[in-house]
Amino acid sequence: MNLNLEVNPVRVLIVDDLPQERRALKRAVSSVAPDCAFTEADSFESGLHMVQEAPEAFDLAVVDVVLPVRTEGLELVSIVKSVLRRATQTRIIVVTAYPEVKDACTSYEAGAEAYMSKLDPDFTVVFQEKVKKLLERRELRDSIHQQTEAQRRADDAFEAHREEWVEKYGGMFIMARGEEVLLARRNPRELWEELNRLPTDDRLEIGVVEIPRKGLKHADR
Repeated sequence: MNLNLEVNPVRVLIVDDLPQERRALKRAVSSVAPDCAFTEADSFESGLHMVQEAPEAFDLAVVDVVLPVRTEGLELVSIVKSVLRRATQTRIIVVTAYPEVKDACTSYEAGAEAYMSKLDPDFTVVFQEKVKKLLERRELRDSIHQQTEAQRRADDAFEAHREEWVEKYGGMFIMARGEEVLLARRNPRELWEELNRLPTDDRLEIGVVEIPRKGLKHADR
């Protein structure tokens, strides 16, 4: 099942020195999340540059352990983790054709979500399942953020129109998309039932505000 990430395309960093490996990893990620914005790097230096110059945090980074010139894929894992802790948390998967226990331990200590051997016959399937789980968490996080922002806008709209809304909707619960009042009910259960009938994308744009009765301060309700 593909993830529904059309509103916020997934930003993916692929760091691997072999072009064919980068293509294979991109195909595997795309099969789970078709709407991706890929950034590729073929060395430690270029990967570090991509990390430092990215205008937004990557949602997912897939990093090979062994890179040319400097075999410091695991160092890049640590850098990605620290530099990209901005608005979102980058999820990191370490991949390698030369699996070693010490590298696996270092990967997890650096904050990677997974360490996977490319030599595993089931690598592609296991990799895709891990990507799917990590991006599902990301989608949930984005939804929570979107809903929080919608609620903030509704609360701000109430403060801006307090006198008008108290006069008109005092003692009721309202659904508001920004400053637009969509529905008002005295019974909150009825309001939530109406809200739950809406498509998910619409629900994420709506905040619910309890309007105090006329003559009652909002904090005293």
